[in-house]
Amino acid sequence: MDLRIAKSNPNILRSHKINYGISNFKLAISVSKKVSKKSVIRNKIRRLLQEKFLENFNKECTHIPYWVLVNLKSGTSLNDNEELLREFQFLISKSGLLK
Repeated sequence: MDLRIAKSNPNILRSHKINYGISNFKLAISVSKKVSKKSVIRNKIRRLLQEKFLENFNKECTHIPYWVLVNLKSGTSLNDNEELLREFQFLISKSGLLK
């Protein structure tokens, strides 16, 4: 599992004409086809990670304005959701994204 972080840049999204404000935080989760050929399983993993992230996410704008990409590649244990969630939680806490 990879975690890539970039500073928030709302000017890139200027074509959408949506004002996101200063505290712009986005999370993208990408699950490779090498993890599973079935889109149902990939979507289930994506939803599981998003749900885990939102549990820790404070909606009071006390987070750091970054864009985050989580990329799952082959070799990730699909059978054990707890292990997958532990690794995800470790990466998020290690990065220091959430205050």
